[in-house]
Amino acid sequence: TDYLSVTVIKGRDLISSKGGAIDPYTKIYLLPDKKKKSKKKTRCRKHTTNPEFNETVQYFLAEFEEGRQRVLHVSVLNHNSVGNNDVIGSFSVGIREIMESQAMEQWFPLIK
Repeated sequence: TDYLSVTVIKGRDLISSKGGAIDPYTKIYLLPDKKKKSKKKTRCRKHTTNPEFNETVQYFLAEFEEGRQRVLHVSVLNHNSVGNNDVIGSFSVGIREIMESQAMEQWFPLIK
């Protein structure tokens, strides 16, 4: 199949570099490009370090040049109402690895 479904289930023990209240959300891209066509986001969860997202995004890989050669990149950010949103952490996984596993369900540690 040429569809990739990504479900962001939840985060655990998230910490903002600035401390204080945290309002996490995720941004998902198919690298190498970060164009609008590739960008997906979850809704922001307010005041939690253990957010439950339970949101699914889909990509039709045929829309992307060399779709199976791309890398899924997920960033977790803290929404700031003033200033820039700060990155809590991120991880990447190859599309080929995901497609070969048929259904990949696992925790991914965030890298700062």
